[in-house]
Amino acid sequence: MITRAALALGSLVALGVLASCGEGRARTSAPAAPAPTLDEGRAAAAAGDHAAAVAAYDRALAGLPEGPDAADAHFERGLSLDALHRFDEALAALDRAAASRAAESPRSWPAIANVQNARAGVLQRLGRFDEAVSAAREAVAATVEHGQADTPAEATVRYTLGSMLVEQRALEPAIAELDRAVQLNARLRPGSRQHLESMEVLASAYDYAERYDEAQALFREVLRQAEAQGAAPQIARALTNLALNLSFHEQDAEAVPLLERALVTNEATYGPRSLETATTLNGLGSSLVQLDQLERAEEVLLRAVSIREEVLGPNHPAVASPLFNLSSVRMAQERDVDALALVDRVIAIRRAALPPDHPWLVNAQRRRAELLATVGPQ
Repeated sequence: MITRAALALGSLVALGVLASCGEGRARTSAPAAPAPTLDEGRAAAAAGDHAAAVAAYDRALAGLPEGPDAADAHFERGLSLDALHRFDEALAALDRAAASRAAESPRSWPAIANVQNARAGVLQRLGRFDEAVSAAREAVAATVEHGQADTPAEATVRYTLGSMLVEQRALEPAIAELDRAVQLNARLRPGSRQHLESMEVLASAYDYAERYDEAQALFREVLRQAEAQGAAPQIARALTNLALNLSFHEQDAEAVPLLERALVTNEATYGPRSLETATTLNGLGSSLVQLDQLERAEEVLLRAVSIREEVLGPNHPAVASPLFNLSSVRMAQERDVDALALVDRVIAIRRAALPPDHPWLVNAQRRRAELLATVGPQ
């Protein structure tokens, strides 16, 4: 049996960046002539057809001069590319929007905050965590220092920054940012999706800070509210996060049924090859290892690896977590040479993306030393 301390569950559900197109953006001029085409892109994005939205924004940009409308088109095109998991292209579009907004006089600080908030999310999904934190800090500064303090916009950018800091394991500042976001959401939009998501990420921060009871209480409250609203995606997310908390407490027998429920919902809502499905599979595989259900654990972890490699690329930091958990399966199967190969890959991925003292990297290096003591240098 692999010890609990050796397991890496990976990040709790990454909830994404709340960079809404409309919240807090100020238009500085009337729509130019191609505005109907821009509206076409917005309609397609609102309907969830992001490929059509990108094509419509491309047509709009072909006829738009540089200015606020072009900046809007680049920004909204970037959001649709992000939704399509075309992250490099999304970042390029958002960088164009950021450059346009920075050149405006007078500057539209709400628009700058929105662009930087969206850039932070894409940079995180690309595994560029330090840059993501910097962009999130710029979004907070643009919001708080230029007239949008104590608004939903402040809650949004503080949520984003707190999420980035959790990924970096800067837990004390993360908790401060997320607590502020939760307080604002509770006052300004109680029970909303944004409110529940900020509560979940705060609970995740508590988990990593080993404040397990506070984390579990908050996860249970999110689940209670989500179930009362009947929101299937939010219920699945809450189930997964609560289950991971229970797993931290070595309560895997209780965690597995919750993860099974979440898996059914995520597959139905997002598809069997979605990142949401992969996150639940990774948590389920980790708990199954602890319950010595190795054959099923191997099956679900291989699925999680395959999905994340397909969507994010083989060297994305999120791929390392199911690989690490799969190494636990190989060790339990007494296949230490295979486990070492997996751990070496995990270390290579994490070393490229994480600071040298990050717990995920340290755990992988510790496991490698344990395996080398058994199998010798390879």
